[in-house]
Amino acid sequence: MLLALALMLQQVPTPTPVASVTIRPAEAAVAVGDTLRLTAQAFDSAGRELPDVRIRWFQAGGQFEGTVDSTGLATAGAVGVSGVIGWIGLVIPHIGRMLVGNDNRVLIPVSFSLGASFLVLVDCLGRIVTGSEIPLGILTALIGGPFFVYLLKRTRGGGW
Repeated sequence: MLLALALMLQQVPTPTPVASVTIRPAEAAVAVGDTLRLTAQAFDSAGRELPDVRIRWFQAGGQFEGTVDSTGLATAGAVGVSGVIGWIGLVIPHIGRMLVGNDNRVLIPVSFSLGASFLVLVDCLGRIVTGSEIPLGILTALIGGPFFVYLLKRTRGGGW
């Protein structure tokens, strides 16, 4: 019995671990409505191709498909020009809530107005102080990080 188990263990090949996966093409230009086929190839730690490794692309509904529409292109262009300004969406609604309370009928328009005003103010201050153009994402992060520390200390994990 022990000999049969030893023979079975010897016959099972150990899979080579995958160290990296390369997606091709590495860069591509995609226009609205275009389709682009991507392929993936696995490599071991020495850089050798692993042809027996199957890479599967998953999506909940079946075949994976990505599309580029005009909204995506506009968003990519805006982020490419101004940088990531995610702090605005985190900081401004909290400031608005401090000013007008939790009523969303009032809070949402106030957040829109405060966000636009805040971005214009930060952009103008950045240009005045440095004399050149600093990405807004850097300036908003310098304001947003300390603001969240302030919020944590003020609320101590509780509500408003």
